[in-house]
Amino acid sequence: MAQASRLLHRRVTPGSMEDLAKHPRLMKRGAVYWFRAKVPANLLSYYAPKREITFSLKTKDFKAAVERLRVESVRLDQEFAVATAKLQAAPRNTISDTEIERLAALHYQMRLEEDDEFRAFGSGDQKVLRGVELQAGDRASSPWTPEQITAEFGLSDREFQKALEATESVLEEQRLRLGRADTSLVLDLVDDLLDQNAIKLAPKSPEYRKLSLAVLKADVRALEAIVARNHGQVIETPVLTPAMDRAQGGASLSPSLSKVFLEWKAQHKGPEKTAQTFQVAVERFVSMHGDKPVGAITKSDIRSFRDAMLQYPAVLAKPQRGMSVSALLQSLEATPSVKRLSPKTVNEKYLAALSAILSLAMNEAGYIETNPCSGIRAKLDSQKQRPLYTDSDIATILGFPIFVADERPKGGAGEAAKWLPLLGMFTGARLEEIARLTVGDVQTEQGIAYIFIREGADGRRVKNRASVRKVPVHSMLERYGFRNFVSSFGKSEDNRLFPLVNSAGEQASSAWSKWWGRYARTHGITDQDKVFHSFRHTVKRKLRDAKVDKTVRDAITGHAAGDVAETYGLDEEGMGISLPILAEGIEAISYPCFKNLEKCLRADE
Repeated sequence: MAQASRLLHRRVTPGSMEDLAKHPRLMKRGAVYWFRAKVPANLLSYYAPKREITFSLKTKDFKAAVERLRVESVRLDQEFAVATAKLQAAPRNTISDTEIERLAALHYQMRLEEDDEFRAFGSGDQKVLRGVELQAGDRASSPWTPEQITAEFGLSDREFQKALEATESVLEEQRLRLGRADTSLVLDLVDDLLDQNAIKLAPKSPEYRKLSLAVLKADVRALEAIVARNHGQVIETPVLTPAMDRAQGGASLSPSLSKVFLEWKAQHKGPEKTAQTFQVAVERFVSMHGDKPVGAITKSDIRSFRDAMLQYPAVLAKPQRGMSVSALLQSLEATPSVKRLSPKTVNEKYLAALSAILSLAMNEAGYIETNPCSGIRAKLDSQKQRPLYTDSDIATILGFPIFVADERPKGGAGEAAKWLPLLGMFTGARLEEIARLTVGDVQTEQGIAYIFIREGADGRRVKNRASVRKVPVHSMLERYGFRNFVSSFGKSEDNRLFPLVNSAGEQASSAWSKWWGRYARTHGITDQDKVFHSFRHTVKRKLRDAKVDKTVRDAITGHAAGDVAETYGLDEEGMGISLPILAEGIEAISYPCFKNLEKCLRADE
């Protein structure tokens, strides 16, 4: 009785039989916990002769065993579900194009995964070969030295050379077969893929033939990627889920980046130059990582692309234009002084291009749930930002012959040589915005003259919605006859104020911008980083120093406010601040040298 009482009140300790009873698939052999599960009756033929699945959980700790048990139970239940689907799958003569793409992509992934494992662990025959060498002694006639057979890190010389020769040989053979559409060598691979994904397809069906060709193409692409890896190119392995939900029909497969780019391009209504920039970005990304499905593009891919673009030359020599990104960067290792793309360019062109394309894939097409570009930027070097013109620079500029001697160089495009710098000083507008102004863009409202920066029927475009704005004419421009200059072109609103400013391509001001840089450096502005755009930085600084409200500053220069609340209270033309407030803000722009106007600039009477 006393013994029974002791058993009744015994505290159950972890690992006792009472604890194991709570976990039917948990068992103990000696001190180690094991996993055990019965094979469902409907799957006995599939798993025959096994009637249960058992394996060690490799721990003596009860809590650790329970955690591992849960993970393994989920995995095994998924395996049972796939096995059940295989048994229940009825033969069919149809398979969707999406499923075909999915299975081909899965084969590509598995090929690269196998290559990943080989590069990480080798072929495993190093020790065997070394043992044979030692046993053979002097009789050994191998061309490989012991050092070439073994490697402390990575592949040995022998392994790498054998892999190089074998891969290129197989690739050549598969290309020849692809040229003849001979799929005989991939039929076993096709059958395995169908079996793994619980699909039964009649071997004589047209869809089976189409799938075989898709797998052969994927095999060639995979071999090409492996060869590229052998030559030092970075080719990432796509991330795909091996199991495919037949109910979804493989809808989780996303199209390649280049295909989504074509979708973006079809919707693009902006400048052709933007589409060309996007295409270059896509081509360079594909050169590095292959034409991945957008769903397989990772943040790691984007980061490595960003880092590569930061090392990419700003100007390509003719022989460099056909080189892959990896080969080009490798060729530049001996010439570190080459000027590279700036962080700003990498952000605003290459990363922005990929982000826009992947945003379409996420928001409109629904191919992906998140944009891998999100949060990835090239860090801007504050020391390399475009410098502004100092007050001393402005005084130097106003001493240029174009102002004090009415010089009109051919490259200056007539009166543009004088008025574009003045407009830059007192508006902070972008060069292209003011270079293509027309008579109709200079208007008066509430007694205030202003420049209306907007899109035009002549193909003019603005950078963004915030760029559409009314910029009051500064009193200094009024005093020096800007409106008289505008009036000289007549009343036709379409007449351009600077008709001689023209360049091949969409940016009319490109040639003039280069001329200004050369002219300014010749006449005293020696810092090559100070260009026409420096006027814009100068105006922003002047407005900040004068403590002009940020909202007014942004309205004058056309910068997006970044606050949705600032989009409320707009008038019918989209303006959020009245002209009198803008005019008050614009008058805060001042330069010391203009205090004595007659010495700084010849007035137009």
